Amino acid sequence: MKNMLKILGITLIAAVIGFSFTACDDEDGTNTDPKVIVVTGFNASEFTLDRIAILLFDDDDDVVAAYSTALDGDSITFNLRATESDGSWSNTSSPKFTGTGEFIVLLSESAGNKFLETGTMYYMSRNLISITETTTTITLNAANFGHTAVPPPASIFK
Repeated sequence: MKNMLKILGITLIAAVIGFSFTACDDEDGTNTDPKVIVVTGFNASEFTLDRIAILLFDDDDDVVAAYSTALDGDSITFNLRATESDGSWSNTSSPKFTGTGEFIVLLSESAGNKFLETGTMYYMSRNLISITETTTTITLNAANFGHTAVPPPASIFK
């Protein structure tokens, strides 16, 4: 009986250690899961098209992630995709975006996976948005986003 308790104790300790390793993030503590952004507070009547795109810009004004989806309701989920060097992306074949950091977020009407440079409504974040968790929720309001029908500077359309 005494030996059985020792074996049970050793097994439990090994299980706890094993589960601890699988629950940890990468060694540097970053979350490398695919990122999802949920934007709440949409007013669909402000838009003329039925699709909306989200683009994330890094501190070099490069588009690093994007996604386009149907504009339906006041809350929209974007399953971010990594972009190519020219800023293009595919909702299905581009790799899922797993990066973390602080980004400028741009919301725009879109045609399929093409970001429209003119004749559309833009919302650009007033501040950097921190993307570190698997899911980040942002509220579309005047405190968080500037609203304009004038396109952002041409430098972002690399």
